[in-house]
Amino acid sequence: MSPFEAAYGFTPLTPLDLLPLPPGDQIDQDGITKAIFVKRLHERVRENIEKKTEEYTRKANRSRHPMILQPGEWVWVHLRTERYPRQHRGKLDP
Repeated sequence: MSPFEAAYGFTPLTPLDLLPLPPGDQIDQDGITKAIFVKRLHERVRENIEKKTEEYTRKANRSRHPMILQPGEWVWVHLRTERYPRQHRGKLDP
């Protein structure tokens, strides 16, 4: 399903379908049928978005491992220079 189909309710077959007027078969539908079609289309879009989000999360978390630290262990803490602006010396600062 393309973003165009999700927004307009039909898939463009030719560049002429991208003109402001939709094709005749989409115009002839009555309001209730069109509303049901668009509602089902949006449900499919929502399901696809949720499925892809879960897939992206699963792939991103594949190589991540939980950090279990014990009291007294040494850790490396990286603080950004924005936290201590007075200690930061810029490139042009003498």
